[in-house]
Amino acid sequence: MKIKILSAFAIAIFVFPSCNWLKQKTNPLVGSWKIDSLNITKDSNSIVYLLLVMAKQSDTTKADLAFTNDSVVLFTRDGIERTPYVFTAPDQLIFKDSTKEQFTVQKISDSLITVTSKDSTVLYLKKI
Repeated sequence: MKIKILSAFAIAIFVFPSCNWLKQKTNPLVGSWKIDSLNITKDSNSIVYLLLVMAKQSDTTKADLAFTNDSVVLFTRDGIERTPYVFTAPDQLIFKDSTKEQFTVQKISDSLITVTSKDSTVLYLKKI
C-alpha cells in the first residue's frame, strides 16, 4: 500500500509542474512607471505618445503611469485618466478604449520596459 502511495506521489511531483494551468502568468506591466524616453519615427501617427509627453508631470518622484491588472492610470497635471487594457501573453498590450490600439511590450530588465506601437514608435518606461 505504501508503495502505491509513494508512486502516486512521485508521479504527481513530476506531472503537476508541467501542467499549464498550474503556471501563473505574470504581467510585467503591473506597477508604477516613469516615462524615461521616447523614440518617435518620422511617419508616426500615434497621438498617444505625444499626449503622454505633454501630460508628463514636472515632479520626477511621482509616477507618470500605473498599471493594474486591467487598466492603466495616467497621472497628469490636470488629474487622473484611467483606460482599460488587456495584456495577452507573451507581449501584446491592447487598449480597450475606442482606439483599440495594440502595442508590443518588451522587458529589458526588471526596471525598464519598452512599449512599441505598430508604426515602430518606442516608449521607454522605468519602474519606480
